[in-house]
Amino acid sequence: MEEQDVASLLASDISANLTILQLGGFALTIMLALAGVLLAIRSYAVLSEARSLYWQAHTIGSTKAIQNVFRVASPAAIQKAHSKRKLKSNRLRGLM
Repeated sequence: MEEQDVASLLASDISANLTILQLGGFALTIMLALAGVLLAIRSYAVLSEARSLYWQAHTIGSTKAIQNVFRVASPAAIQKAHSKRKLKSNRLRGLM
């Protein structure tokens, strides 16, 4: 084989392999883009669910806060709040 034949075979080999590499790169890009879209859709669904749960908890908390605003202090509740609690101790008293 002469040098020109070898060069032409090498050029055809490179162009064939380059086409395969380009098609593989294109397929890989498409698959990565599809995976990115699927992950974006899933993360949006999770964030949407978290947002709705947050607002449910917020509305429940605000209704409880409104209910607590209108509490009336009764004498029994005031006495219970101010009563002293007996504390237990482990000290031994008056051994001698």
